[in-house]
Amino acid sequence: MHLKQALNILSPYEGKTIEIMNFRGLNCPIFNNNEYPFSLNVTTDMMRYLKTVCVETLDLSENGIVDFEENSLLSFDRPECLKHLYFKGNRFAFAYGRHMDELKSFFNKSLALKTFDYSFIPVRYKLYANDFRQYYEKDYHLSNSVIYLPLSLEKLVLGNVICDDITRIFFLRRGSNLTYLDVSFSYTNNVIVFEGNASYKTETLVLDGHFHATLYTIELVNFINVKYLFWRKAKLFYIMHARSDDMFLKRFMELFRKFEYLKHLDMSDNSLYILPKHLFININHLSELSLSRNLFQAIPREIISQKDIKTLDLSKNLLPTVNLETRVWADSMNQKNGLHFLLADNAFECNCDNLDFIKWIQETKVKLDTRAYNCTLLNGTVITVLEAFDQMHDLFSSCRNSIWLMVSSILLGTGCIVTVLLLIYSRRWNIAILFYRIFRKIIQKKYGKNYAFDVFVSYGGDSIPWIKNYFIPKLEDEWKLKICVKDRDFYGGHSFYDAEAESIENSRHVIFLLTPIFKVSQDCLFEIDRVKHEISMQNIENVIVISKDITLKDIPEGLTHIWNYVLFIQWPEDCHDHDLTWQKLRKWICNDLLY
Repeated sequence: MHLKQALNILSPYEGKTIEIMNFRGLNCPIFNNNEYPFSLNVTTDMMRYLKTVCVETLDLSENGIVDFEENSLLSFDRPECLKHLYFKGNRFAFAYGRHMDELKSFFNKSLALKTFDYSFIPVRYKLYANDFRQYYEKDYHLSNSVIYLPLSLEKLVLGNVICDDITRIFFLRRGSNLTYLDVSFSYTNNVIVFEGNASYKTETLVLDGHFHATLYTIELVNFINVKYLFWRKAKLFYIMHARSDDMFLKRFMELFRKFEYLKHLDMSDNSLYILPKHLFININHLSELSLSRNLFQAIPREIISQKDIKTLDLSKNLLPTVNLETRVWADSMNQKNGLHFLLADNAFECNCDNLDFIKWIQETKVKLDTRAYNCTLLNGTVITVLEAFDQMHDLFSSCRNSIWLMVSSILLGTGCIVTVLLLIYSRRWNIAILFYRIFRKIIQKKYGKNYAFDVFVSYGGDSIPWIKNYFIPKLEDEWKLKICVKDRDFYGGHSFYDAEAESIENSRHVIFLLTPIFKVSQDCLFEIDRVKHEISMQNIENVIVISKDITLKDIPEGLTHIWNYVLFIQWPEDCHDHDLTWQKLRKWICNDLLY
């Protein structure tokens, strides 16, 4: 039966009172002709009987209505009777002018209206190349678009409306009884405005399809106490995964901090794999949470911070397991509230690491959607968790070997660590000296004194040929050190002893080359006294005595007073031992060697 036919047979009910009149889905595209078209324009004649009926619930959904004449669709003799009106699934718009005026008049007269459903209405898509608004902006004022909703209205459904034309401002006044608001998946210029400085009864918000909805009007939540929030397929991952300084994330967090009375939250199908930290910090009464059809690989810690959860839906995610902390929390929630835990269609793994989870599925008292979840073995075979539990000994016998291997590895690692510690302890003094030398050289390089010479050589006259032919070529040419040799580096015009004192003071190391002539040389005795002074001033790093052709009993008495600071080398007579002696000397005076 066509809607026109249904309306024409209402003559017997003219002026009567009827509780429900359901005309949903009478028009069908298959039956389409001039007399009964699928695209229907409601006329005054078609409404002549219906307008007289005192009806509480009127459903005109899905009838292909594309327009209506003046004093037809919204014209009722007794509008105060109407409580529930459904226009869902039609294709007409409340256009600027007469349509808007009739809608305003209808709402003003409908004093008992509780439900107004204007959803799933495809009228006009947004085409940027044909933006018609440029033609009416001069004559159009926003005040003409304000539509005052009845105070009696409890449910307003404006979801899935595609109508990119004029702005319509649906205004909720102080004292409104609205409890349910649905603006999901709508692409319009419609705006919902709550009168300020008032409280409202709105408890249910449906924001599906819009990640930005209400983020610009956070003050909305100052007026309403949301208990049920549906925010599905809204691409919320754009917000959740944003940087901490992102504007949308900040507004999102601020919005959730105002949901103090939230009981039911549904954020399914949003491609989420994390939840922002402290997202639920102000939410203490949440009892139902749905995060199904997302990409979680682990259960967020923000969930287990809740203490009143009765239903948790994490089905159709990518969870490989449920960790111990969550299992303990789920058991405690079940004891407290009787938890329903939905986990179907996740990526559970049946392996050695998940044995406790497999056992928990079969033993827990939590109300699960099934105890035979699919899981994947290491070889890729898919079985159920129940099968894995029943065949646990056969499937996971290798886990014992893994445990022993882990224990053996721990013992071996512990043994290696103990061995290393014992070795370090036995060599502790050598290691301490090594680090001391490294540290000393770093300190010297950064804060140490700048020396004019690396080495000052004190010697007797009988050592000059050896110094000239062997000592100087080795230290200066090969080791690249700067040596002070008095017979070469002292010039006339200065006091000889002053030059000696100054050179010793400006040398990093001092080498005494002991020979028979050295003992009786006055210059050498003076040099010994100066070295004593520099040692007391801590200006010299090393004092090295090389004994050549002289015995220890013939060492000058002055050197015995500083013998505790002396590094002694007995120069070998055998030329084959010279390399080792040179190496020993280089270790003491060259900065490029640590030891």
